[in-house]
Amino acid sequence: MKILKKETIRMNKKYFLFATTLILMVFLSSCSVYYNTNDLRNSMNSNINNLNDYYNKINRDYQDKNKLFTGIKKSTIDEKINPFLTISNHKLKLDKSFTSFQKNKDMIISQKNSFEKLVKGKDKITSNSIEWKSIKNIKSLMNGEFKKINENGENYSQNSNNFVNSINNSGLKQIEPNNFDEQISENLKNLNGSLFEVKRKLDKSKLELDNAFENNMINDSIYQSKKSIIKQMEIKAKEIKGISVEINYLHKFFKQNTLGKKKIWIGQNTKSNDLITRIQKSANSIGSLTNEFNVLINKLNIQ
Repeated sequence: MKILKKETIRMNKKYFLFATTLILMVFLSSCSVYYNTNDLRNSMNSNINNLNDYYNKINRDYQDKNKLFTGIKKSTIDEKINPFLTISNHKLKLDKSFTSFQKNKDMIISQKNSFEKLVKGKDKITSNSIEWKSIKNIKSLMNGEFKKINENGENYSQNSNNFVNSINNSGLKQIEPNNFDEQISENLKNLNGSLFEVKRKLDKSKLELDNAFENNMINDSIYQSKKSIIKQMEIKAKEIKGISVEINYLHKFFKQNTLGKKKIWIGQNTKSNDLITRIQKSANSIGSLTNEFNVLINKLNIQ
């Protein structure tokens, strides 16, 4: 069962084409080239706005995956064994790619801040000024980071999908505890009815046997044989009652541990799975003991 939908997050590379606007001014026989600082700023801001949109998409995806992983981790018994170990390794790769993306983004913002310091109070920058040389260096650094952003974005997307696949292939799944609680409650209700029926049949068999013996309807040999069967029935009834007490305890413990939770993780190496397995195993034991009890009743009636 696929619990998550694969999603590839990509950024349109056209976002990071760095544009500059030139203002050419000619004075006599010489010419000077000026760069309008507002045009440079607007170009940078446009690219950074697109970067922020891209980052927000990746950040939302990362927070969703982080929440998913936290839920699995809290549900895990031993973090050093599978399937959690495999999932955890993929999560580490996802963390690393997300951190790299953040560093690229922070570097771009840092370069933008450096630009603002250089052009503070200036409307234009000349092409032969020291400031313009610094701006060209900033432009080069930013373009390099934008290229890394696209590469790391693709890398993040792949790691995100690999993380999802590791969960899908782990055998883990989520269930709604309320539904399971209702199922247990219904089973316990049926169990109480079965216990009542077991006790009724046992008491009836004992009474009928004693009456038959006292009224000389059966000899001592048959009486002792049937009494032995009833003794076995009493043992089975006691075992059934003991297991029913255990199931009630496990049910109470399950409710306490899942209180307020809409969903829980179950599967290999999970806390809830261990509890659910114990409940199901106990229920199966009661089913087997009840069948054995009924076989003894039939045997009692045949003799």
